[in-house]
Amino acid sequence: MFGKRLRNRWILIVGLMIAGLVLAGCEEEVTEDTTSVSDSNEGTLLAPTDITALMPYNGSVSSGSSYYLISGVALTAVTVNLTALTADADLRLYSDATFTTQLPCTPLPFTASESCLAAYNSSGNLYIRVVNIEGGAITFKLDIPVVLADEGSLGAPLDITASLPYSAQVSAVGISYYLL
Repeated sequence: MFGKRLRNRWILIVGLMIAGLVLAGCEEEVTEDTTSVSDSNEGTLLAPTDITALMPYNGSVSSGSSYYLISGVALTAVTVNLTALTADADLRLYSDATFTTQLPCTPLPFTASESCLAAYNSSGNLYIRVVNIEGGAITFKLDIPVVLADEGSLGAPLDITASLPYSAQVSAVGISYYLL
């Protein structure tokens, strides 16, 4: 009886030690911190940096994310480019100031340039987040290439009679109408 009780206690002690070792390996919880900002991150979740008049923009992110705003652009869609990366970072676009409604964009691995096509929301604002994947300091360039807009319409062509010679470009999928 005494030997059986001692053996059961040893089994219990060894079992508890094994459970403690297993639990010790599971203590670290991996979460993305979107509220803390290090010295070289730009903007915050609550106060993104307005880069509207600064394009192309040379930015940086140390750890976590940098947050940006492009405002007041009267376009229905725009392409945003993330280039000149010194390490791996992802470009994420949002349609709302709370950075919760993410627009479609497929991040590419490593330091490849990324481009995303985004539709503006009704406020005319686009919210950009650059996420540091590597962990060290990263520099990059954000840019919006020139968008070609169609001019005039079939019912209301653009009168260029007084502006000759006139130079214009037509978007890849559009048609411009002119009156001479």
